[in-house]
Amino acid sequence: MKSKLVRILGAVTVVSMLAAALVSPVSAMSGVSLAVGNTTIGVATPYLVTFTLGSTQPASASAIVVTFATGMLVGNPAVAIQVGPGNGSPAISQTTITADTTIAGQVATINTLNGTVPIGTIGTGAVIQLTFTNITNPASIGNYSVSVNTAAEATTVASNVITTTAVNATGLPGVISVFNSAGTLITSSNDLAAALAAVQSQTLAGAVIKLTAGTYRSAYPANTTIACTIQGTDSNAANVILQSTGAWSLTGATVTVDSVTIDAAAGGLLTMGGAATTAATVNKSYLKSGVLTMVGAGTSSTTTVSNDTFTVATGAAGLIVKTPAIITGSVFNVDGTGIGVNAQANVLVSNSTFTGTSGAGLGITLNGGNASVISTSTFTGLTTALTVSNAGAGVSFNGNTVTSCGVLSTHDAIVVTATSGTYLFNNSISKSLNNFINVSGNDNLVVLMLNSFSGNAKNAVDSAGGVLNCTRNYWGGTNSNPTSTANVSYASALGAAPSASVFVTGASGLTLAAANNVGVNITASTGMITLGAAALTANPVSAALPSTVTAINYFDVFGFGNASASATIDFHGTDAAPVTSGSTVYFYNSASGGWVAASNCTVSVANGFVEVSIAPGVGATPNTAPSPAQFEGTPFALVNTASTSTTTTTAVTTATTTATTTVATTTATTPVVTTATTTAKTTTTTPAKTTTKTTATTTVTHTPGKAKPVIPSGLLYGVIAISVILVVVIVIVIVRAGSV
Repeated sequence: MKSKLVRILGAVTVVSMLAAALVSPVSAMSGVSLAVGNTTIGVATPYLVTFTLGSTQPASASAIVVTFATGMLVGNPAVAIQVGPGNGSPAISQTTITADTTIAGQVATINTLNGTVPIGTIGTGAVIQLTFTNITNPASIGNYSVSVNTAAEATTVASNVITTTAVNATGLPGVISVFNSAGTLITSSNDLAAALAAVQSQTLAGAVIKLTAGTYRSAYPANTTIACTIQGTDSNAANVILQSTGAWSLTGATVTVDSVTIDAAAGGLLTMGGAATTAATVNKSYLKSGVLTMVGAGTSSTTTVSNDTFTVATGAAGLIVKTPAIITGSVFNVDGTGIGVNAQANVLVSNSTFTGTSGAGLGITLNGGNASVISTSTFTGLTTALTVSNAGAGVSFNGNTVTSCGVLSTHDAIVVTATSGTYLFNNSISKSLNNFINVSGNDNLVVLMLNSFSGNAKNAVDSAGGVLNCTRNYWGGTNSNPTSTANVSYASALGAAPSASVFVTGASGLTLAAANNVGVNITASTGMITLGAAALTANPVSAALPSTVTAINYFDVFGFGNASASATIDFHGTDAAPVTSGSTVYFYNSASGGWVAASNCTVSVANGFVEVSIAPGVGATPNTAPSPAQFEGTPFALVNTASTSTTTTTAVTTATTTATTTVATTTATTPVVTTATTTAKTTTTTPAKTTTKTTATTTVTHTPGKAKPVIPSGLLYGVIAISVILVVVIVIVIVRAGSV
């Protein structure tokens, strides 16, 4: 009998394990990426491997395994490890830990039990960065990757592919043609130094120097003072290579470099602009090794850098700005202690990308100017994305995405050491491996509002002794910053992430024109010194709007002033959901805990907005809802009211149903799932019937062409199947046991 019982229990155990394997979800490692300092074949260079854990990683002798592609020479590199915060585990970012690593051929195994500091459990969702020193690139040109698995996730996951490149040997020059300002050919050669000398000696103002594909290596004139353009004629700027063996400059009134590669590896640093320069432009070019200084003395001078790619070596500066400059659509790949943009004057940066090529590098450093704007750009894997030092009033950092910056233990993603005013809004800052901002000077002049922060190892730090304003930001859905630090105000957190936002500060009587990007204009205000508006991605509070209205969009709009302040706000509809005669505005009343209709609304269908007036009252009674006091931080909703009519039940239900429907257009047996919230006023035409108001939330699953609902696929099917298998196996075991 005991033997029978053992066999029965054994069978039950096996089936239970099978059931658990089938039903239990398995999280997978994600985001495996590989970055190298240099892609040249046969070169020893740092390799940076980054990934996100899908499962909790215990301390283990084989915690992390990295397999390098065949051809990569692994050798015996030192390996540094940094860890972002995971589910239930802290970040390891104060010290870059040297890992205990075993190398066997192409495989590197990280032991987290040992090393300079033993590493304990690492939680799900943590971002891990491994820096391998001096892995030697394969000897052949090709595409290569690495793969990673861990003690908790045995399945290997491949990284992105890097492409190795040929040794940068000096190539043959092409043909240079020099044209005067009238387009007449003046001279030809294969020596750029000679061409520039001809422009200078013949005073060919407005000359255009055209170069075919080739490598032009010589000692260029130290200074060409004549207005001219250097232009590559090949479809790929990488094929027109300028290599001066010494520093050179273009200081004419208007100077342009277009569609070429400037390689300063041989010492050929380029300066564009001077005392007489009024316009200097670099367009669609590649700039290597830290090569360009933009200078202009005149107040009317402008410099433009557009659609260029900078490769910045450690210790160098890709672009030094000494006169107001416009930088747009450009890429900065920065290594080590290199700086993408070192601005000593105002810069307007937009739609550009700054990347640390081996987990280090500085994005933008502002140490001059008084009205710089950095917007709609991305900063990834940098030591520091933005440094503000001795910059003037009005530095604006808005609409940017900052990811995995602050990668060294002594650095933070954004650093402000001195400013006359720095404003950060509408940014998404995530996965910083240290503080996402550190303000050590003029903290009363730094404002962070209407941003979205998530997954940062730490948060904001104010070491200047005042109070850093971090109010009205989104912290991933929590009511306040979960790891608040001293001297920082995290008040009035947003309940939903902003999709677009803007704020202005100044004297009383401000206006805010943000209809195009946010959907809100504040056309007039009195007594308010700060106005702000954000379009939100979802309802920011737990309370739902009344069932009689449908949201067009949610907003957070505020004005800081006093009890006698007033404002006029225009809420604009969208192309998909325009304002109609039935549109109105609701606001969230925190006192009552619900959405309330604004009291003073005017609809302008022709102009596409609903206008809300906010005014003070007499004594304690406000004239409007919301009142000026409530306007100091208020969620709003622009809504359309539901239409009603007298008709049959089917017609009214169809007209007043707000539904989200997913229809799979496959075979007739494919389920169609409809989730609908219906508010229907039903009136029948039969005199004996009465009018009934019905409010229902209905979830219906049905199969087209069949009257009866079917069971949905997925987990329920698996549970039923496992249950059947379990019963059958137990019965068979019992029967067989009885026959023994």
